[in-house]
Amino acid sequence: MALTKAEIADLSADVPVLNVSGDATGPTAEFLRYIAQSPVDGWIGHATEGATAAGNGKLTLKLTLPLGKGSGTKVTGEYQFNGNDVRLPDVPALSQVNGRLAFTERDLRAQELSFQALGGAGKLALSKADGRLRITGSGTANLAALRREFDVPALARLSGTTDWQVNWTSIANVASWTLESSMQGAVVNYPAPLTKTAAEIAPLKIERQAIAGRPNEDLVTADYRGVVRVAAHRRVTPTATTIDRVLLLLGESPGAMPAPTRLGVSVRGALPALDLDEWLALYVSEKPFMEAGAGGSAHALAMNAIELQVGQLEVFGRVLHDLVVSAQRDGEDWQLALRGREMDGHATWRGPSASLPNGRVTARLTRLVPPGHGELRPVRSAPDASGKTANPWPELDIVADTFMKNDRDLGKLELVAQPSGSDWRIAQLSLSNADGAIDANGWWRVNGDKQQTQLDATVDVKNAGGYLAHFGFSDAVRNAPTKVTGKLQWTGAPNDFDYPTLTGTFTLKSGAGQFTKIDPGIGKLLGVLSLQALPRRITLDFRDVFSEGFAFDDINGDFTIDNGQMRTDNLKLVGPAAAVALKGDLDLAKETQRLDVRVQPALSSSLSAGAAVLFIANPLLGLGVGAGALIAQKLLNNPIDQMFSYEYRVTGAWADPVVERINGRVAAAKSPADQASEANLK
Repeated sequence: MALTKAEIADLSADVPVLNVSGDATGPTAEFLRYIAQSPVDGWIGHATEGATAAGNGKLTLKLTLPLGKGSGTKVTGEYQFNGNDVRLPDVPALSQVNGRLAFTERDLRAQELSFQALGGAGKLALSKADGRLRITGSGTANLAALRREFDVPALARLSGTTDWQVNWTSIANVASWTLESSMQGAVVNYPAPLTKTAAEIAPLKIERQAIAGRPNEDLVTADYRGVVRVAAHRRVTPTATTIDRVLLLLGESPGAMPAPTRLGVSVRGALPALDLDEWLALYVSEKPFMEAGAGGSAHALAMNAIELQVGQLEVFGRVLHDLVVSAQRDGEDWQLALRGREMDGHATWRGPSASLPNGRVTARLTRLVPPGHGELRPVRSAPDASGKTANPWPELDIVADTFMKNDRDLGKLELVAQPSGSDWRIAQLSLSNADGAIDANGWWRVNGDKQQTQLDATVDVKNAGGYLAHFGFSDAVRNAPTKVTGKLQWTGAPNDFDYPTLTGTFTLKSGAGQFTKIDPGIGKLLGVLSLQALPRRITLDFRDVFSEGFAFDDINGDFTIDNGQMRTDNLKLVGPAAAVALKGDLDLAKETQRLDVRVQPALSSSLSAGAAVLFIANPLLGLGVGAGALIAQKLLNNPIDQMFSYEYRVTGAWADPVVERINGRVAAAKSPADQASEANLK
């Protein structure tokens, strides 16, 4: 419905003036069409170009047109929005639009346009003067509605309602804008440093800047709480907007945000802490969803470079400190340079594929420090359709020239392992140095929160003393080529060697060597085997055999372990001064023992005690008796050794044992049958 009035006040004037005034009520879409087809479009800087609307409004218009003159036209108008729905390019849908839009041939203004958008209320003010169009506004938005509006997968983990403020400016059809929010009320369900609760304030500022001389390009930057900054270079065409370069800065960094120069995504910065496992688990669990909602090549950006310093980085269950990472994409691989407290060297990372479901890490390191107790954990992964949880650990092929533990060089480490279902197959684990090597293979089994490590291991050393010195037991044993083979398992990760759950079997075989005086605080179990506590607890006539270190020709024995309880029934230590047999139990967790020990001094290797006394009284007589005793020993299978044997029970703590004689005196001579059964003590 329209009412129009036209008049010419003075037809005789040199330049008659036509005045047209009127008002019309009708669809807002018709009003927008009128603007697009009239000079008004140019007067308002094409502000409504591409706009659509539903609903009605009222137009009041007054035109002053000098007849026969090309200039001097004046326009005064106003449009009243009455609960309209309006769509503008790159702007969320506006509903329930109410307010007045006034305009002239020179300017455009609206004091207060109210509307509903993104699940919240908002207000806008417009002004255009001297070729500058400015829009300011504020309101609230529901982040779930924002996700539905723009279909950006990254918004799926945002929820809640928060405030917003916008400032939009256009000069000569070149627009720039700023969007700000306190983010209070919003929940960001991403790992740190993005995560936030509804109560927290985390200022967010997003800006769009035109690039001088490049009308089809712009730069969009975002600053989140001052520790996450992003710059994205975009190419804008009438049909699509694409992003070709992104720079992500992490950590507080002063100065203006630099523009990205490298194609794809680049990451730089420094953070006090970063849990990369959480980000990897998020990527694995949401990758199909993210790719499905990517919307085509506009979002298909690959990460190509990383330059990052992290005070504490958690990756693949491992905690690394003071780590500097430099990474470059090389085809399907990433080439990494690593330098930190726990490692130094180079690595190659190949991402997941059909043949490598979890990817692969190949590392050649000059130095590697193993994880501490509790630091190695299975990365969380969502259950598959069958309800089973797959192991998301990658294949590993790691060689470290120097494997450090407690600031000690243990040797060269080699590790090859692959995921297998929910488990991790350790195909090769070796630690070698000039004195010997440990070789093992086995499994790291993971079932929910339950973990178990199983290893088949062989320790083969040329010099047990030298090999133990690498582990801090420099004065525990001299020489002693040794081989230990066994099967062990315990609850926990490979680095969480757990004595209370340790179970398995192993065999010990050692060649000639000597125990030395051992500090129980350093080598408690070695102190038990060396029997050095015996002379401290009882008076023996062979104190020199053990007190200064038991010399042995060989050690042999078999051991079983059941939940930290170790037992042997046949451990034998045979040396030039004595033969020792041990059987009994050791509690590895409590460091206690219950052992039966038989010591047989090898009197046949020297003069007997009686011959020694005779030698002092009469050297010639003593020498004759001693020689006769030695011949008798050899002919009668060392009966003196059998007669002079001692039996003890050792209980209590390893560091402070309780020693008692079982037979209470020197053992009586054994029968020939007993002698035969004990001949293996030799």
